[in-house]
Amino acid sequence: MGGAAGTGGPIREAHLLDYWSVIVHRRWVVYVTTAVIGTCATIATFMQRPVYRASVQLQIEQSASKVLPFQDVVSAVHETGRDFYQTQHRIIQSRNIARRVIESLDLAHTPQFVGGAVPPAARNGSAGSAAPDDAWVVDLFLGRLSVTPVGYSRLVSVSFDSADADLAARVANAVADAYILFTLDTTFMTTESASHSMGQQIKDLQEDLEKSMRALQEYAREKKLLFLGDQQNSAEQDLSYLRAEHGRAQAERIAREAMYRSLQQAEPASIPDVAANPLIQELRSALANLEKESAERSEKFKPDWPAMLDLKARVDAARSQLDGQVLQIAERLIGTAAVVYHQAEQKEAGLKAALDRMTAQVQQLSLAEITYYSMKADLESKKKNLGAILEREGQTGISAKLSDKATSNIKIVDRAEVPRAPFKPRRKLSIAFGILCGLALGTTLAFFFEYMDNTLKTPEDVEKHLRLATLAVIPSMSGVAPPRYGGKRSPPPTGPPPPLDLVTHLAPKSQLAEAYRELRTSILLSSPDAPPGIIMITSCRSSEGKTSTSINLAISLTQIGHSVLLVDADLRKPRIHKALGVPNTRGLSNFLSGQGEVLEMAVKTSIPGLWVFPSGPISPNPSELLESGRLLDLCGMIKSPAGLDHIIFDSPPLLHCADPSILSTKVDAVILIVWGGKTGRDLAQRGREKLAQARAHLIGAVLNNVSLEDRKYYYYYHKYYDAGPREVEEAPQQASGAGLKRLK
Repeated sequence: MGGAAGTGGPIREAHLLDYWSVIVHRRWVVYVTTAVIGTCATIATFMQRPVYRASVQLQIEQSASKVLPFQDVVSAVHETGRDFYQTQHRIIQSRNIARRVIESLDLAHTPQFVGGAVPPAARNGSAGSAAPDDAWVVDLFLGRLSVTPVGYSRLVSVSFDSADADLAARVANAVADAYILFTLDTTFMTTESASHSMGQQIKDLQEDLEKSMRALQEYAREKKLLFLGDQQNSAEQDLSYLRAEHGRAQAERIAREAMYRSLQQAEPASIPDVAANPLIQELRSALANLEKESAERSEKFKPDWPAMLDLKARVDAARSQLDGQVLQIAERLIGTAAVVYHQAEQKEAGLKAALDRMTAQVQQLSLAEITYYSMKADLESKKKNLGAILEREGQTGISAKLSDKATSNIKIVDRAEVPRAPFKPRRKLSIAFGILCGLALGTTLAFFFEYMDNTLKTPEDVEKHLRLATLAVIPSMSGVAPPRYGGKRSPPPTGPPPPLDLVTHLAPKSQLAEAYRELRTSILLSSPDAPPGIIMITSCRSSEGKTSTSINLAISLTQIGHSVLLVDADLRKPRIHKALGVPNTRGLSNFLSGQGEVLEMAVKTSIPGLWVFPSGPISPNPSELLESGRLLDLCGMIKSPAGLDHIIFDSPPLLHCADPSILSTKVDAVILIVWGGKTGRDLAQRGREKLAQARAHLIGAVLNNVSLEDRKYYYYYHKYYDAGPREVEEAPQQASGAGLKRLK
């Protein structure tokens, strides 16, 4: 058969309604979480003790009002920019301010402040310690103190929380007073400390100034720098002259070296001075005359004639004499050039040594000059600093004498008043916040559980993870509601609900029956040429609804006039005979083992067009039976004169045995049943891979037992079925074992 079916189209992206459907599906997680956290928040809010908050408002300026015409030494403390206010907030919340307020109001022994707090010494069993630690009181105080800046202003709100309203107001005002007093004390102490410090600095600067003056004079004597400027100018002139001379000597040496190298590499005869020598010219003239005479006589006489031989000897002697003279003159010229080159090289080396000595001398003079003027500048700076500190010392002394008239840069704008209403707990806000936290946590848990749930729940899941088209979505019976007629829901039926296996036959107007008719339509339209005749219904494991789907699919096919043979191919745990009330004494196992024919064992039901072929007795080797050739004879009945339109096989689960893989190779189409919200992705993928390995023609999947109330299918189904009455044929009577007839 063909390969497995592909996807039904592109995978749909997540939509906001998908997230909403997750919340609806897991709504009880959200409800319970919200209820628990909201209840806990309500109980905790009503159990809290009322707390009162009193606030005092301060105005903090970066500089206090100036009484003196000059700047005070502590003004720099207030001119540090944006960090100034952060520093002041930390000072207000410091342990120093806290201890001042605790001591002034005796809060350590005030029951309204201490309340039920127990000191660490008492908790550790050492309450009788001679030196009790008050750090726990300070920590308790700071835990109730808060500082809040007023936006876009220089105002600060200092607040204190207490179960006693009067104590909260008294402590807040005491904190403001202690902070102002601390600032004034700090200013006075800083002025006194600055005055004493500057006196010591003046003494140290005077001693350092005397040492610097002595060191400058000693350095000038040691380096003999009385006329440093003239020495520097003369040395620089000499250095400039030596650089020029050295450059000329270097150029001359390069020219002499080039001449010497060229003479060494040139041919002796090509040297101009050699060619211009009178002796060489005379010898060359004599050689030319002899060669001319030899050429003239060679035209008349033979080479071996005695006169020709004598003339040739004279030519060779003249040429040898010329070559010897050329070589001697060239050697003399090269020797002279070498002497001149070495003289120029020695001159350059001498000037280079003199230049290096003069350069070092100039550098030493420059370094000495730099050191001298640096020491002199340092001396001048120390004199200037000493004068500035002497002047500042006088101003600081005056400021210290006027410290009792100093004004603070902190003012109390509004003193704290006794609060009339508690600051916390804010019960409505706390309860609302608890409910919101419960909703947030519940929603998070809902999405977490949904993420941990790896089952297939929607057609999109089937399409994404199995790459299969969803042929139909079968709702669960618990989520099915009666249809509406004329805008009103029909009254619930009396008596027990119809069995799921026969719902298409007994309740043709129900949503379940319509879902199975949708499956029927999908199967009939699955092939472009002709609808599949032999169909196998299977699932990954048991109890996923494959038998119910097989029976209802067969019934829905008969409702459009098709003849169907329903074969119970589950030779291990058959169930179709129980659902349809068919005897199971003989069936498929007998037929495959050669104990009868199909026409003898197939049973005709009271449902027009539906025949049932039960499984027969349970066989010890079902797989071997399905491998027999008689199964092909059974499948061949689709083209027999009996006139069957479809044969539907209800097979065992895919992952339990090899029977479905064997059977899938004999049928025209395979349908995989997936239990919505129960079948895991890994199991379904293993089942699909098993069918793919068998090269089965898998046309799609059926999503079974989907809860319409939990998922988005609710809106589709209820809108469709509540639109109004539909023309549906009357449901025939339930099939019974007594009314069955055998296929003739």
